[in-house]
Amino acid sequence: MNTSISTKIAALTLALMVNSVIMGGMAYLFNLQTHTALVSLANTAAHSTQGVG
Repeated sequence: MNTSISTKIAALTLALMVNSVIMGGMAYLFNLQTHTALVSLANTAAHSTQGVG
């Protein structure tokens, strides 16, 4: 009985660690995508304002 509980706790801990790694990776990728989009938007705005003057 005691071994069964510790095995379940270990499995839950492992599942939470894997879940955290996946969520961290997704957050990093979405942050990178947002940053790239903002840089692209800033470059477009800078080029459009240079052409006006």
